[in-house]
Amino acid sequence: AMVLAIGLVVDDAIVVVENIHRHMEEDGLSPMQAAFNGMREISSAVIAMTITLAAVFAPLAFTGGLTGALFREFAVTLAGSVVLSGVVALTVTPMMSARILRAGSHSRFQRIVDSTFGRVENVYERLVSGSLKYRPVTLMIVIALVATTGFMFTKTASELAPEEDQGFLLSIVNAPRYATSDYTETYVNQILGLVNNIPETRARFSAVAFQGPTNNAFVGFAFKDWADRTRSSKELQEDITGRLSKVAGVEAFVFAPPTLPGSGGGLPITMVVRSTGEASQVYEAAEDIKNKAQASGRFLAVQNSMSYDAPQVTVTIDRDRAAALNLPIADIGRTLTLLVGGAEVAQFDRESNSYDIIPQVPQNFRDNPEKLAEYFVRSASGEMVPLSAVVKISTNASPAVIEQFNQLNSATISALPLPTVTTGDGLKTIEDIARESLPDTFFIDYTGQSRQEKEQGYTIIIAFAAAVLVIYLVLAAQFESFRDPLIIMMSVPLSIFGAIVPLNLGLG
Repeated sequence: AMVLAIGLVVDDAIVVVENIHRHMEEDGLSPMQAAFNGMREISSAVIAMTITLAAVFAPLAFTGGLTGALFREFAVTLAGSVVLSGVVALTVTPMMSARILRAGSHSRFQRIVDSTFGRVENVYERLVSGSLKYRPVTLMIVIALVATTGFMFTKTASELAPEEDQGFLLSIVNAPRYATSDYTETYVNQILGLVNNIPETRARFSAVAFQGPTNNAFVGFAFKDWADRTRSSKELQEDITGRLSKVAGVEAFVFAPPTLPGSGGGLPITMVVRSTGEASQVYEAAEDIKNKAQASGRFLAVQNSMSYDAPQVTVTIDRDRAAALNLPIADIGRTLTLLVGGAEVAQFDRESNSYDIIPQVPQNFRDNPEKLAEYFVRSASGEMVPLSAVVKISTNASPAVIEQFNQLNSATISALPLPTVTTGDGLKTIEDIARESLPDTFFIDYTGQSRQEKEQGYTIIIAFAAAVLVIYLVLAAQFESFRDPLIIMMSVPLSIFGAIVPLNLGLG
């Protein structure tokens, strides 16, 4: 804001000094009289410029959320600088012009500058005269530029914030559902070994079961200072991704950490699929979106948070047979809970420390679901009855957890876009696939970085519209007309064209 203010605060002073100098040159007035005459002519224009520039930043100053946190200081700094520059232009600048400016012969440098600006002025005058002679052509050019601006605006890639080279990358490692911490750690060590010879790497670190499940791991890569390496983090990301693709026992995704704080962890694109239907229906719909998104060729990885790969053992009790053997159902449940439930039953103290007592059968009696049938339960008559006589054991796959979002069954689609695809374009691709695939009873929502990107994108549009409205009302009050401000406001869509073109050329 301070850097931008340097260019803005001198505008008013330039207008004031130029007008005073014009009166000295053309009318032959003294610096003092030229200052009086010049300020009578342009003081209202300077006030209008100052109020308009200060008012345009007012909507940003009152914006909430992440946008407000980022731009509030920016808006207040610029508005304050512009207001003070207007005060200086109306007071200090004419006083200094009256005391310092001198009429007389020009130096050689001044003559060169004046002649250069004179030629530019003549070219500009001819262009304006030509545009006024062919007004329909000029109007068609304006309409074409405005239409092109609208079209290019809808096609411009978007993201929450540009990805920055922060000097380190992150990787999420997913092992099969059944994987133990030892299994996951083995492949994490293999990953660390594959990147060991990258010269830009300064440090590597990892954590297994960092979110609880033993089949998940977290790996970080810290790089040397920017001056000590020739490759950017984007190039290193491609290199590490290619090396990690050789690891067959796990899935590993490499991505840069979020540029903005508070935008959530994990993969940068996260969309929630939720429905009033069963969890299995949500899983099937999310899996369909995941497969189509992966086939689109715009993502390095796409994940579905719900998966039916967690082994589940179902014990079905034959109640009639249990009753015939005088075996209470509750005793069967208590026996299984005690032997394999892993529940705390008591505590004991030793050397001022308290320890939980968790009974469990040995490993060889619980490494296979069929072993459950070999357990014995004491009947009401005191006899030991094998569970195989009264239960049927079956295994099937089930989700590790049934997610809910806003009280509806849900699944989260997470994606890592290609380096050439922005998060906004990647999210739109998944949205389009979801809208084509999902029935009417399904809804989409967002979480993490994607939720902020959606919310803050709307906030920026609202702030821009509010700024345009505020400027129009301020100009209408100054000119006492609702028509005259439209002439000035026509510069807004044409200036946006100058901002959109570099973005579409990949220069922004």
